[in-house]
Amino acid sequence: MPVAVALLLAACSSGIERPEVDLETTSRQTLRTWIRSGADDRAETRSGAMTTGSARNTLTFSRDTVGLRFTNVTIPQGARITNAFVRFMPHTSDAGSTTITVRAQDVNSAPQFTNANRNISSRNLTSASVSWQPGAWRAGQVAETNDLSRVIQQVVNRSGWRSGNALVLVFTGDNRAVRTARAVDGWGTRIAPTLYVTYETSGGSGAGSSSGSTAPSSNVSSGQQEWLERLVATIDNPRYDSSNAWMDPLRMADSGDLNKYGRDLNHYLTSLILAYRTTGDRRLVQQIDTVMNRMRGTLRDTTGDGFRNWRYLMRNPDPGGRQHVGRDTHEMEEILAHSVVAAAAYTLRQAGFNSSANFWTNYLRNDFEAKWRRRKGVRSGFPFLTRNLMHPYVQWIRYHHYMGKLTGDSGYTAEARRMARIVENNMRSVNTPSGTGYVWDHRVQLSGRASNGCQPMVYVRLTTQGLADLATQGVFSNTFMQRVANGMAHVGLKSTDGQLAGNICGSGTYGGLYHFVSRPYVHLAPWDHSNRLREAAERTYNATERGRLASPRIYNIPASMVFILGR
Repeated sequence: MPVAVALLLAACSSGIERPEVDLETTSRQTLRTWIRSGADDRAETRSGAMTTGSARNTLTFSRDTVGLRFTNVTIPQGARITNAFVRFMPHTSDAGSTTITVRAQDVNSAPQFTNANRNISSRNLTSASVSWQPGAWRAGQVAETNDLSRVIQQVVNRSGWRSGNALVLVFTGDNRAVRTARAVDGWGTRIAPTLYVTYETSGGSGAGSSSGSTAPSSNVSSGQQEWLERLVATIDNPRYDSSNAWMDPLRMADSGDLNKYGRDLNHYLTSLILAYRTTGDRRLVQQIDTVMNRMRGTLRDTTGDGFRNWRYLMRNPDPGGRQHVGRDTHEMEEILAHSVVAAAAYTLRQAGFNSSANFWTNYLRNDFEAKWRRRKGVRSGFPFLTRNLMHPYVQWIRYHHYMGKLTGDSGYTAEARRMARIVENNMRSVNTPSGTGYVWDHRVQLSGRASNGCQPMVYVRLTTQGLADLATQGVFSNTFMQRVANGMAHVGLKSTDGQLAGNICGSGTYGGLYHFVSRPYVHLAPWDHSNRLREAAERTYNATERGRLASPRIYNIPASMVFILGR
């Protein structure tokens, strides 16, 4: 039985943060990893000849013996496997009865496949096996194996198994009806075969964590608990098919792309941060650490200037971004990405993931910030970098606020306060059914510069998200946030069906239902006394996700509801 959990109640401007300080004795985690190279999904014909996915861009189960090699399998030695399966994307619609036997290579770390005859079937395989009789497959609709726990358990029980080793799964069919899946060659990693493993460890940290367990907190209300488990399901058992693979946070984290980090991954990490602050649930912090570790793995000194960096890799950018493609020179994208890194590092520090928090603090100060101070010729003091559009400006306040927390340097904190007062002075009052509301221009006016007009809704998401996060830290007052929420609820939101205006001042329309459910406009709901934002969150969630609770994809609404109900 887990030991009692002690909770530290940290005051904030409205509500509380609940980071845990004592540890549970059992850690439950889910690994998700996929085939990244055509060398790792191979097939062996009945004659023993080895083929690659690139030959046909597909894998044919039952007729061929198929080998899948998953790298960087971060399961600790001896962990208890509670569930495991592989998810495929069928290439053709296949039916008919067939039985496929699944085993693993019984080795500490599985070597790469070669072209030697019978290189898959000749490997030493586990005595444990799973008999899988797949149902009918439909092209383009996800299919999954049976539970493979006992097969993987035999491998991780080996005394020489180590977290991060490679694992090979072998699929041997009865040569009756076939099942054809898409291979990584020709289709890319977004729909490559993906391995899911849920496991438990006892009395210590799990893979990727610096200290502590990831067991859930019990300090949540019954209403929060329902939404919390929906959020956790997006971590443990998400379903991303080819049409929405861009939403997958682990694939985004592997990209090394500043544009993805500063926008969609920023939304994801911030949603987890806000949910953690009202629950203390360490499963959320473990996921933050997992994502951040993958981001860490993409850091390189690509310019030879001695500083590790990420690059701007957006496809088809607007004219202003084209000069930055493949480089680390896009100032706005650098601000957006590193602001959420600072917020995540502080959350890791709160939760006791000290090794990770220390790494990111060091990186921010000695790589990211040192690089820009050198480029700008600002050896000390502030500002050393700025971008006077509202969304990066608000996000940049996050950077300075959290760097002050992480380093104890009051200069960061003073700069965050200075910038926050400028944001407050840029608000314009409007009348709403709930009282005074705020709207704002796209450009932050510092010294009488011309406005760009009202901020487009596509960028408002980064502004409102940053304001919500900073309000939990006392940077912005409740009164200020209520007026921002009034503006969003009554001017920016046109209907509780999720229809958004084209800009924060209410003109035009923007996007559709999917934009509302997948982006953090709802983070303002705790300050919305009309409950229009909360109503819209619940209605749009029911419209898009209710039938997918066992394998969800939308994290934003559950995280927002946990945040709302916790304040």
